[in-house]
Amino acid sequence: MRKFLNWLYGMVEVRIGEDQIERFLNLCRNRELQLYQIAHHKTEYCFQMRLSDYWRIRPVAKKIGVLPLVSGRKGLPFWLGEWNKRKVFTGGFLLFALLLFFLTRMIWSIDIKGCSYHTEEALLKFLEKQGVHCGMFYRDLDYKRTEDLIRLTYQDISWVSVERVGTKLHIRLKESELIDTAIEEKKPADLIASRDGIVESIVTRSGTPMVKAGDEVKKGDVLISGIVEVTGDYDAPLSTHLVYADGDVILTGTQGYHSVLELEYQEKVYTGKEQKRISLRGFGYQVDFFTWENKGEAVDRLTEQKKLYLNPSLTFPISLLTTTYREYSIVRLRYQEEEAIALEEKKLADYLAKLEEEEISVLGQEVTITVGKTVCVAKGTIQTRRMEKRHRSIKEEQQKEPSQ
Repeated sequence: MRKFLNWLYGMVEVRIGEDQIERFLNLCRNRELQLYQIAHHKTEYCFQMRLSDYWRIRPVAKKIGVLPLVSGRKGLPFWLGEWNKRKVFTGGFLLFALLLFFLTRMIWSIDIKGCSYHTEEALLKFLEKQGVHCGMFYRDLDYKRTEDLIRLTYQDISWVSVERVGTKLHIRLKESELIDTAIEEKKPADLIASRDGIVESIVTRSGTPMVKAGDEVKKGDVLISGIVEVTGDYDAPLSTHLVYADGDVILTGTQGYHSVLELEYQEKVYTGKEQKRISLRGFGYQVDFFTWENKGEAVDRLTEQKKLYLNPSLTFPISLLTTTYREYSIVRLRYQEEEAIALEEKKLADYLAKLEEEEISVLGQEVTITVGKTVCVAKGTIQTRRMEKRHRSIKEEQQKEPSQ
C-alpha cells in the first residue's frame, strides 16, 4: 500500500554532498520529512522522498548551505506531465479507445448457416425489415423474438438458433423437408413432335395415338392426342373427354450442324507493368492511399476485400481493399490450320456431349471441316434418336362433337 501511495504522490531521487549530512538529517526529522533508501556513494548521499516533501526541504538545504540535486523521478505526477507534452497523441489514443468501445457495442457481421432451399441474401433482407441488421446495438436485439419470427415466416424451417459472439451474430437453422401429398392435376394437352423425323416406336399410356412406327412426321404434328372418344355399340361415338396425353414416342431423324471460326483473333498480352492500390472502406466512404495513373493504357483490375477484425468474433465495419492493376496491350493473331481444325473438332465434341446430356442419343454424324482464307467452317448432319416430351394445350374449340 505504501508503494502505491508513493507512486500516486510522486517520488524523487535526491543527491547531496556528505558535508553537514548529520545536521541535514536532524532538520528533516524535526520537520517530519520522510526519507527512504538512504545510501552513501563516495562523496555524496542518495535518498528518495515524496515530491511534496522535496519542496519543503529547500529552506532546510538553504539554511545549512547544501544543494539537493534531483537524479531521478517517478510516479503519477510525472507520468501525467509526460502525457501533457503529447496532447495530440493523448487525445488520439483516448478517441481511439472511445471509438473501439463504441464499435464493440454493435453488430457488424451476420453469419447464417444451414441454408439449402432459402438463400442467405433473402434471409438477410427479411431480417433487415424486422430491424435486425449490421450496425445495430446488440442491446436492442431480442434473440427469442428473432428466432420466432424466422420460424413463423418460413414454415419449412424447423429449428433456429440466434447467438451473438463479439460483434458477430450467428444464426443457425435447419430446414425440414415438406412433402406435398397433393398431386397437381395436369391440364389436357397433346403430345407433339418437336422436330421432323421418323417414328421408331410408340407406346401410349393415356390419350389417342395418331401415328404408328415407321410414319414420317413434321415438327408440330400431334403424336398422341389428348382427345379420347367414348364409343358405344357398333363403335358409335357417344362423347369425348380431354386428357393429358402421355406415352413413349421415339423419333429418329437428321439435324444440321454448322459452325464458323474466324481465323484472325485478338488476344491480351500483359506488359509486366503492375500496380496496387490500398484503400479503406467504411461507413459509406472510401479512402485511397494512391490512385492509378492511367495514361491511355489498357488495364485489368482485380480487387480483393478483407474485413478488419481483432479476432474472428470481433469484426469492424471497415474493409481493406487491395486493387491490382495489370497493364496489357491487344495484339492480332491468326490460327494455324491445325489449330483451327482442332478447335472445331472440340466444339463438335462438346455439342455432341450436350445432346447426350439432354437425353438425345447420337446415332452418327457426317461433319466436314474446311479451312479457307479467313474462316474455318464445320458443316454437316447429325443422326439422332430422342424421346418426345413436348406438349401443347388443347383449346376448347379443338374438341370434336360426336356424330349423331
